[in-house]
Amino acid sequence: MANAFEKREFVQGVSLRVSDADFYDGLRAVVDYRGDCKILLKDGSEAEGYIFNFTKLCVDLIPVDSEQRKSFLISNIAEIIFSGADAAAGKSWEDWMKRKAAQKSHQAASSDAASHA
Repeated sequence: MANAFEKREFVQGVSLRVSDADFYDGLRAVVDYRGDCKILLKDGSEAEGYIFNFTKLCVDLIPVDSEQRKSFLISNIAEIIFSGADAAAGKSWEDWMKRKAAQKSHQAASSDAASHA
């Protein structure tokens, strides 16, 4: 459990309990997460899919097995698990810019080599 001075990293495998002090920070991270999450309800049932929105009262999810959007009252949720891999993990804007610059550099070098041949 993170202390008051330490922010928790919300990545695949992390569990977010409604009782956690950083629950709403975790919900913001859930919405930004580009992988599936599993919602465990207090009644023992569960749902898995992409969480695309939340309010103070509910969490909205697109289930993995349906296009039908579902809403879950936060008061009925026991836990949310970052269950699927984040499809954009490690793909930051800065990384993209570095790759693009490297491609341009490689293309320029190839072009120079071809013109001197």
